[in-house]
Amino acid sequence: MFADVVGGDYDYYAATAAGDPARVATLIAEALHERWWTTDEFAATKEKFEGRKLSTRDSALKAEVASYFGDRLGDLTDDEALVAEMCLLRDAVVDGIITTNYDPLLEHLFPDYEVFVGEEDLLFSDIQGVGEIYKVHGDHNDPDSLILTAADYERFTERKPYLAAKLLTIFVERPIVFLGYSLSDENVLEILRSIATALTRDRVGDLQNRLIFVEWDPAADEHPQLTGTVIPVDGGFSIPVQHVRVRDFVEVFSALGELERRFPARYLRHLKEHVYELVRDQDPQGRLFVADLDPGADLDEVDIVLGVGAISKVTESYKGKTRFDLLNDVVNNSGLAASRVVEEALPTIPSHHTAPVYKYLREAGHLNDDGTIKDPSVLNERIVQRVARGVDAFQPPPGYKRRADAAAQAAGDFAGLVAQNDPGDVVMYVARLPEDKQDPEALRTFLAEHKQELLVDGHALDQTQWCKAVCLYDWLVYGKA
Repeated sequence: MFADVVGGDYDYYAATAAGDPARVATLIAEALHERWWTTDEFAATKEKFEGRKLSTRDSALKAEVASYFGDRLGDLTDDEALVAEMCLLRDAVVDGIITTNYDPLLEHLFPDYEVFVGEEDLLFSDIQGVGEIYKVHGDHNDPDSLILTAADYERFTERKPYLAAKLLTIFVERPIVFLGYSLSDENVLEILRSIATALTRDRVGDLQNRLIFVEWDPAADEHPQLTGTVIPVDGGFSIPVQHVRVRDFVEVFSALGELERRFPARYLRHLKEHVYELVRDQDPQGRLFVADLDPGADLDEVDIVLGVGAISKVTESYKGKTRFDLLNDVVNNSGLAASRVVEEALPTIPSHHTAPVYKYLREAGHLNDDGTIKDPSVLNERIVQRVARGVDAFQPPPGYKRRADAAAQAAGDFAGLVAQNDPGDVVMYVARLPEDKQDPEALRTFLAEHKQELLVDGHALDQTQWCKAVCLYDWLVYGKA
């Protein structure tokens, strides 16, 4: 693409570089440099990165590449199968993500995760190992951070041992699932070699079952199995890994989505940060509370309780309520206090997580008859945003809307939708029924009856759509007086 931009022949650059992609990038960067800086042809990109550090002869190409990848989020696929995979990935329970990609897809799917860009950011930051994305080859927002040319890879190789040392604690404490890389990918092999040099031959075996390579192969067996294999590294020994080839990632992402975590990743990261601050700085922010601890106490007899929330609310707090507590309350009326849900619970639930709001806003007196908020200034911004999104937040994924519209039209009303479709399809399609064709009480009963099947035992897409259907019920019943 960028060989065409500079008016060159890619085959010429590839031959000149002896097939080395990084050297190809160097040649194209050199060809683009003068033209990029001395003409108005690339004014839009210059304006986009004005004030950013563009300090080398490679920076012009990097700026164009960064701009290209930064704009790709608008080109997300509408292929139903791939959309379903992305929904499943978004719900996966993972502590962190290490990527060589420049684009913003992962931040889009995991918006609450902290992003670290480049090896310097990773080396000199206080990483917590949870709720984090490590973009080790750079990010589209910072052109000079991209690892793209031969000089970049040389610098990256020089610092690789330090990067590997930082990653080693992550690798030995938790399983690592490799997606999109083959067993022969040189970027991965270099990191693994560096990690291997930090381990003795006896300790390399500790990585057994911790490194899992998942390769996409359209010709893979219908029922793939994990198999053990080894990756040869320097020093005459090998790293044991698990390997599997899959036709798609649905089962992989579904399995990751079924893992249980008591707190969202961002809460765990926040908690670890403050414990780290306490050890390092004696809690300068005053956010940790130590009660009745005698300096001479026997530490073996001391109970440690870590509380997520304000110190002033050491008593039972609604801040510990999850969206599932609220969803269950809407369906089964478990008696949660509306005002406390509005003040304490809803502000803690991430914006991208589907959660009901209208029941609590209505009962707490915050809604007008038409369902609009009386005074947005007294509510948390996340609550205001949820109301502003309205029923758009309860719709099926883009790839399913055409099918949902056809099913809703064929059914005519909610009773017909239930009669003609499986439970998973009902919660997928119900939001496409016109409001006058809905039956809120029948919907509530349906959701209660199929909670175990869809929310507890169902795969991630069923779970997401069950949650959306509860929120649709919440809007139908409480959204308008």
